[in-house]
Amino acid sequence: MKVLSLLSYLKALRGSYHHAALALSMWLISRTLTGGFILVIVYGLWLSRYGRKGLLLIIGILVLYEVARVGHQPEPLESVDKMTIVYIEPNRQRFVGKTSTTQVLVYYEADTPSLRAGDHVSLRGTVIGPHPIMIPGEFDYATYLYARNITAVVKADHIEWLESQWSIYRIREWMAARIATFSSTSQTYLSTFILADRSTFDPDFSREVSRLGIAHLFAVSGLHVATLGLCIDKGLGALRVRKGISDAILGVTMGLYMVITLFAASVVRAGLMAVFLMINRRFKLGLTAVDVVALLFCMLLLVRPYYYVESGFILTFAVSASLLLGQPFFKTPSRFLLALRVSTLAFFASLPIVSGFQYGFNPWTPLLNIPFITYTTLILLPMSYLTFLLPWLEPIHYGAVVGFEQLVRLAQNGFPIWIRLWIEPGWFRFLYASLFVIVLAMWHHRLRHLARLIFVLFLGICYMRPWLIVEPGIWFFHVHGDSALIRDRFNRCNILIDTGSANQQERLVSALHALHVSHFDYVFISHMHEDHFGAFDHIAATFPINQVISNQNSEDYAEQWFFCGDVGIYLHALEFPHVGENDRSLVMHIQIGQDTVLFTGDVEALREQTILKHPLKAHILKVPHHGSNTSSSADFLRTVQPELAINSAHRNTRFDHPHDDVVARYEDFDIPLYRTDMHGTIEIRYRQGTRIIRPTLSP
Repeated sequence: MKVLSLLSYLKALRGSYHHAALALSMWLISRTLTGGFILVIVYGLWLSRYGRKGLLLIIGILVLYEVARVGHQPEPLESVDKMTIVYIEPNRQRFVGKTSTTQVLVYYEADTPSLRAGDHVSLRGTVIGPHPIMIPGEFDYATYLYARNITAVVKADHIEWLESQWSIYRIREWMAARIATFSSTSQTYLSTFILADRSTFDPDFSREVSRLGIAHLFAVSGLHVATLGLCIDKGLGALRVRKGISDAILGVTMGLYMVITLFAASVVRAGLMAVFLMINRRFKLGLTAVDVVALLFCMLLLVRPYYYVESGFILTFAVSASLLLGQPFFKTPSRFLLALRVSTLAFFASLPIVSGFQYGFNPWTPLLNIPFITYTTLILLPMSYLTFLLPWLEPIHYGAVVGFEQLVRLAQNGFPIWIRLWIEPGWFRFLYASLFVIVLAMWHHRLRHLARLIFVLFLGICYMRPWLIVEPGIWFFHVHGDSALIRDRFNRCNILIDTGSANQQERLVSALHALHVSHFDYVFISHMHEDHFGAFDHIAATFPINQVISNQNSEDYAEQWFFCGDVGIYLHALEFPHVGENDRSLVMHIQIGQDTVLFTGDVEALREQTILKHPLKAHILKVPHHGSNTSSSADFLRTVQPELAINSAHRNTRFDHPHDDVVARYEDFDIPLYRTDMHGTIEIRYRQGTRIIRPTLSP
């Protein structure tokens, strides 16, 4: 009876769920945007004109969400002595474990004895995270883990097995073990399409598919779930299984598949939607597809209040909603045009999220998706499922994989265009989404051309963002080693001083994209140590560079001022033929805003003494050699007389930079010291002649 009452209630509210989903979306947006709460109030007032039923539903959903959010408070980690393994990701050598109070993510060594889901283990280890965002454009891993009820990241030094009990996640382990018996190429595709595990994919090939805009084919999504469901449905139909039993089998399969893929957001959405549509049909609830998507959106957020921090969650619902709202766009007798319009609509729906990963797009993506989706749906996916069940089909599967990869390389060579674009989180993404919905809603309206024009103009503004920056600034990045960006107004000058270590290159490139860097007029390499030039090749492959100057070719530029936009640059000549690479570092003054900034590379005490012959006074000092006790002598600080100093050192540096004696010396000279290991990336902007310092973190 309770089930029937619930179904009757769901039926009574049909037609109102999209209002609740939209209001909840605005509620979430209002938590991050200044003044965003006004959106919810305005929408509520507008909706109140159309009756109380929808308004009461919205109020109820928002209250329930806040209750769920307050209740989502994982307990702090008290001890890692004993825990139960929830599930394992062997390709990444990690597992999620449950202690007496919370869940933790544990990384273990390769020689650790075999572990299984459900095992009770004793563990000795060190808490190594999660860490907050330390550099622009960095993925918010701490919030992502928090959304999954994981409060700590632990590096295990020793793991001892205690006892075991069966876990449903062992189904995934059995499937992974079966996949491991195939060839390496087949393993990669089977793991991706069946387990949603892309960890073994070749990074270069992943970049190729990303630049074509088809990376979504390798993230298990509604396409894959629909293909799987279709295969099961056709198979059961061929066996003449009754519809009711067939639906039950399909529902159970969807539930198991959610477990197997570790509840990937797109799988959860597609799987539950299939189940809801079956319930809707069987009990004649009369819910539309829009109702089902909106209802799922609200229900999932009530169960997991921070689900929205996962990009997969936003993507799957954004694309699903846009395809449902864009029905007028699909009215065409041509199948090819229909496929192209569906692909185009999905492309624009996902663009804000995808641009946050790739910082650009291939304009041929909507067209390229047609053959790739067709090939994947009709050949690659079914062959992957069949090969898993019937291993003797592996040679055919291998041929399908080779054909796909050849198609990727042909497309890469034939359609290499790449347009730089990043739609920033916050008001920019909100305005994009609003304009996109307006374009769809006004598809046949008499003002439709105006709506489309405004949408295109907004995209143009997003593209022109580098040329719309009105404040010059400096960024000292939190990387292993040194790296600093100097940027003038209106994209007139971009300068990079050092690139940090190669193991930080992806973080640095993401940060530069997030700061709307389109090119570099100058890249300075202070000296040839890996922590200062290690990421150079990756930077050079990503951004156009006009001029590279290092301590090996600086003679033509030394002892003279030259300008880049309004930024002045003065390179000091090497005063003495120093032997050590550190003491051969470029020493340079940068003039920006009202300040002169002294960059010193890794000079040590000997070079500090010989360089005193130069006029060194500066408003800001980049601390020499990361704050090592071999540098920052009293004579040097007395000569420079900086108003503040910036020390570049990673939080996990093995050299314990900066040295305590050096920190004390800056305190003795009353020089405020900003540290990237404590403050994260340090931003200095100049607004109407005023220096504004914005550290990423407050220590």
